[in-house]
Amino acid sequence: MEYAVSDMTKLEKKTYKYYKELKIDSYGTFIDSDFEWACDACLDSKKAIKANLSSQDSSSPQHFAYFDTSLTCRKCQAMFIFSKDEKKFWYEGLKFRTESIPVNCTNCRKEVRQLKLENKTLSDILKKEEKELSKEELNEIVNIYAKWQKTEREKYFRSLLKKKK
Repeated sequence: MEYAVSDMTKLEKKTYKYYKELKIDSYGTFIDSDFEWACDACLDSKKAIKANLSSQDSSSPQHFAYFDTSLTCRKCQAMFIFSKDEKKFWYEGLKFRTESIPVNCTNCRKEVRQLKLENKTLSDILKKEEKELSKEELNEIVNIYAKWQKTEREKYFRSLLKKKK
């Protein structure tokens, strides 16, 4: 707990201009607060890693340490680990709000990102008139519709592609 209380004191000194005059009890504040922390033994044994408070979004409750958390994927219902290293990256690297957590496992998140990318690609291409579409763009459309198993759309754009050749 020494690490966390020490970090709490540093945070309060940074937050309150007149820290000394306020006579803040960092230990009391620490005990009464709602944030993630780890005991010194967990930090020393690497079960948890110390957080860098100055790298987190300060508008939400901060994490003093990160540890692995078991979650259930909303999409596939599989259990997955939100690792301490991934948390550090989310909250300090990407500056996500510290109360945010992943709702899907890594594989499902990749699938969702891929689907969004394909959707955007398709939208960008289909903004054009059919006669303006290049062979490469028609090929891209055909591949996306084939992947999505949209056979009628795939056939239609395949026929346009054949006409271009």
